[in-house]
Amino acid sequence: FFSYPDDAHGRQFANTDADLFFSTAAMPGLDMTLAHQFHVPLCVLASVSHPLASRGNVRLADLRGQDILCINSDLESQNRLQKSFGLQGIRVSSILSDAEQQFSYFLVRRCGALAFYAGPETLLPEGTVRLPIENFPLLWSCYMYERSEGIPPIAQRLKEAIIAFRNDHQRQVAA
Repeated sequence: FFSYPDDAHGRQFANTDADLFFSTAAMPGLDMTLAHQFHVPLCVLASVSHPLASRGNVRLADLRGQDILCINSDLESQNRLQKSFGLQGIRVSSILSDAEQQFSYFLVRRCGALAFYAGPETLLPEGTVRLPIENFPLLWSCYMYERSEGIPPIAQRLKEAIIAFRNDHQRQVAA
């Protein structure tokens, strides 16, 4: 399977050579079949020592003036996030490549920066907490496509495992 950013370059390389294909944007016209889509509420990732960490959740007003990290903006969900924040007067301080994920976790843990997280609580980086955003219903989206003519059994098992994992995560978030 392959994962591409949602930019023109990524679309250019999207093809049916992949058994599974993931995107943060719906890709109509792609010569693949939509196998599943996930929409997960976005949370704030903070160090356990950050002043907001003890609150259990945050409001948009709490994010104004904070050092906020985002991953690259070639993702439709990320672009929606930055646009929504801009309308609320919240400024993203740094935009990092998703390859810099470990560095962004370091900045969260050691430098008091905030980041965004849509993953399960069980996969939180050590020394961090996940804070739901009380008044901000932005969902992080992920679309999984598969070859229209079918996929091999190993790809089918992988697809089923990913869907089960994400469904478990969504139940966790809802609880």
